[in-house]
Formats: sequence, C-alpha cells, structure tokens
Amino acid sequence: MLYVANRNEGSVSVISFRTRKVIHKWRIPGGGSPDMGDVSANGKVLWLSGRYNSVVYAIRHAARGG
Repeated sequence: MLYVANRNEGSVSVISFRTRKVIHKWRIPGGGSPDMGDVSANGKVLWLSGRYNSVVYAIRHAARGG
C-alpha cells in the first residue's frame, strides 16, 4: 500500500501498488492537515504529523487487500 496525505483535503488516500488505484480514502475528523508520516514497525499504525494544527494523527488500520 501507498499512503498519500491530501493536506488541503484533510484526508489520506490508500493506493494499491498492484492496481495503481485508490482503494480507500480516510478523512481526518474536522479536516485536519495530514503531512509527513510513517508506518509503525508492525505495519498496523500510520503516523502523520498535523502540519498546520500542531497535532499527530495515529491511524490504526486493518486494510491489507488491494
């Protein structure tokens, strides 16, 4: 999976490498400003900085298909 932070939209797109298509779009509650981030070592949590809101987003996910 490829995770793309849509800063102006307040969401994160999940893209399948296999199909090269967006398979999920996660919206940040209240809009937010997801920016740079990384996946945890166990692959279960996506961590993103909130560039304009001085917060950190932790998105726990189970999506493995695509």
